[in-house]
Amino acid sequence: MGAIVLKRIKKYRSIVLTLGALALIAGMVFNGCSPTTTDGGGTVPSGNDDPNPTVAWSLAADCVSCHAKEAGTMTSAGYLANTHSTGGVKCADCHKDESVLTTVHEGKTADSKKPKFLKKTEVGEATCLTSACHDSTVAALTELTAGCTIFTDSNGTTVNPHTVIGLNDDHREGVECASCHAMHTSDYGDTAQFQQVCLDCHHQDVYECHTCH
Repeated sequence: MGAIVLKRIKKYRSIVLTLGALALIAGMVFNGCSPTTTDGGGTVPSGNDDPNPTVAWSLAADCVSCHAKEAGTMTSAGYLANTHSTGGVKCADCHKDESVLTTVHEGKTADSKKPKFLKKTEVGEATCLTSACHDSTVAALTELTAGCTIFTDSNGTTVNPHTVIGLNDDHREGVECASCHAMHTSDYGDTAQFQQVCLDCHHQDVYECHTCH
């Protein structure tokens, strides 16, 4: 009699273990091991309940989902980004260096720290002055600002701001359209803000080279 009871217990235990294993497999399939898909916000969930999915960046991605601060400047008065956005300009129209942007977004999530300034990529004059945008040249801009007196140093030397583009190696490496015409900075048009771009390097307020170092 005892042998029969023991046999039945083993049989029931085997059934219970089998059912438990099937339930576990079903849970993995429907909850954690489903195929990875890209959602509409430019991110790739690693599971249906992943609270911080990895960014799947492309030129067609929704930048707003991560770069909310910059996106806010596109709808706020006082920002050049707002002026451009009103004219139909989108993020990818200016930030079009696809290979570099793909690299810097690798492994990033919505919670990753975002740089305050462009470090790996830039929005240069080739982008701004193209026929699809401002349709101009540095020479033409220089002529337009021939009478500008905003940039006058402590010695009384006045510089036309557009003559410095490509003037020397330091300017070629560090002065772009966006250096002065910052899209996502408030109070655009503030004279002091423009002057500060020069003073960041010419900190003695003298527009000459090799006067300090």
